[in-house]
Amino acid sequence: MRQKGWTAFLAGVTLLALAAVGGTQDYLEYLTRYLAGQAVARVRTVDDTDVAIMVKHVGSNTFAKLAIEADGNLTFTQDNTDGTTASTELECPIVAPLGGIIDVSDTACNTFGEVVDIINASTSWRAVLVGALRTDSSNDTLNADPADQDPQTDLGKLGMWDTNVAFISSAIVSTLVDGTNFFGNRDTLLKNPWEGTRAIVRYFAATSTYGSGTSTMVVYAVQPDNQRGSEAVTTLYSTAGGATTAEKEAITLAMLGGILGRYNEKLLVRLENSAAMATTTLKMYGSEFASR
Repeated sequence: MRQKGWTAFLAGVTLLALAAVGGTQDYLEYLTRYLAGQAVARVRTVDDTDVAIMVKHVGSNTFAKLAIEADGNLTFTQDNTDGTTASTELECPIVAPLGGIIDVSDTACNTFGEVVDIINASTSWRAVLVGALRTDSSNDTLNADPADQDPQTDLGKLGMWDTNVAFISSAIVSTLVDGTNFFGNRDTLLKNPWEGTRAIVRYFAATSTYGSGTSTMVVYAVQPDNQRGSEAVTTLYSTAGGATTAEKEAITLAMLGGILGRYNEKLLVRLENSAAMATTTLKMYGSEFASR
């Protein structure tokens, strides 16, 4: 009887603790599913290596290329000879005839939501946001990358943050990071690649150099609709980043459970600075699992 009473007491304390930190149901699901999930880790120690956007060519042309210019503009070319002919399928701002350039300094295409909508309205090109949000500025915030045929590969062309312009370093707690994950068939984007999944971040640490402004470590839950061009974003956790050049551990393995994401939503961790960012590191560890 004494043993049963002690067991019941421990069970009660455990349930109270779980309820206190975020709800019994959520954390019981975490306890039962976490070990069956897929471990996910990201360690960034070099600037300009965080994926913001993925772009793929899905058309019939033999050759297609995309350049991310020094000013962040996107230049699309496609043909059946060498892939150097300007695309006539998209442009921003629109000045007929279409010339295949998205000028990200223009107010019609200076957010990532506007950029992906323009790309996805074309016949031969598709784009998905990975570490970027639709409301993020696209104005010169992608790292320069010369024209190549990466958009024709299964992975697609991965556009990276230009760290010292975007003031963002990001990682998703997911195994879905490139073009192999975002399509139902060759040219149709999945509405929500994270349907049927849930994720948890167990560890999140970051460092950056910033001479002024603020630094913030944030965890977002993002539910995209890549077919309609929309997303719902929920801030799950936010805390001040470390002092300039100093690493801060925002979420540690010692914390009970970590930060549990929402059903059917991408879990995104980001370091966001307001005025400057350089010499950045970002460390994330978590798990992604099937969930209903």
